[in-house]
Amino acid sequence: MDRYGTMKCVRRLLIIFLCLMLGFRAGYAAAAEWPAGTGPAQPYPGRPAADLEHSLGYMMLYPCPEAPAQHYCDSLYMFLPREDVHLPDAHARDEYGLLYVYNGNGELLEIIDASDRSRVTMEIIPDEWLQSLLWGGGVMVRLRLLTSLVRDQSYYVEMQPGIILTPGLISNPAVHGPETWQPRMTGSYGISGRCYRKAPETDLSLVGPDTVQQKPPDAHTTAVVDQTRAWNDPDLVIRPEKGDRIDMDVFLGGDAVTAVIYCPEWSYYFEQTEYTVRDADPETGLIHVTGRQTADTPGNLGVIFLDSEDNWVNILMLSGESPVRE
Repeated sequence: MDRYGTMKCVRRLLIIFLCLMLGFRAGYAAAAEWPAGTGPAQPYPGRPAADLEHSLGYMMLYPCPEAPAQHYCDSLYMFLPREDVHLPDAHARDEYGLLYVYNGNGELLEIIDASDRSRVTMEIIPDEWLQSLLWGGGVMVRLRLLTSLVRDQSYYVEMQPGIILTPGLISNPAVHGPETWQPRMTGSYGISGRCYRKAPETDLSLVGPDTVQQKPPDAHTTAVVDQTRAWNDPDLVIRPEKGDRIDMDVFLGGDAVTAVIYCPEWSYYFEQTEYTVRDADPETGLIHVTGRQTADTPGNLGVIFLDSEDNWVNILMLSGESPVRE
């Protein structure tokens, strides 16, 4: 490596070190409280109060056209201003407890079972999020996607009853058609269409000294996953294991002119870890990135975006904990 390459490598390491140090400087948000005249049944003044004994009450959906996700989105969220609800325990069946994700053409992409804890979780909304919502409490349901949202692609979600239940077993109403929930992800830079695929099974009888190893796709291959067949793709996994493959498209724009793979535990292998606009496909503007998990657990994995002066713009985490707080 020449002197210029060495200095560039050192600078990258310093950037990661500073990100890690900044993570310890995060402060604590003040505890959220309900404003006067509001509460779980009436989260905003001037709106009619819900009967929480006979209905689920208010619910906010994210992302949506009015509040799109920025730069990367691998989960859908439902926010409720009450904390006495729960997810179903039994495996959903028939017309109960399932959520469907479609693309804008009406093609089914994913089916999510609300009783599948690898994909659906419920937790108390963090205080900093509650302050943004102007709520004093509530829960959020996180729905993990097999394939993260594709930039500027149209989607819509349909839901069966039985995804969220009250103590009296009142559930969410069914949602049909594309009008109610249209998730969207946008941004001048970010990660599009991230997915994990099971490692192909190897026939050991075919492995020998003359075996030709298949090379990974080059940087200009942009087809991450056939969005029209994602529901039927048996190789897609929500949580990768050792040997599994990761695919994603990186896009650059605005202040972000360079993308660097962040993996401090070396739990993933990438043939290339730094990308610029020169690596983008001239027609799509996307940079296809592929790698493999080399550890038993994913560890921390993200993409650091830098400006033209190599200053930190943002880091988008695909797994693990962010070294910085936004």
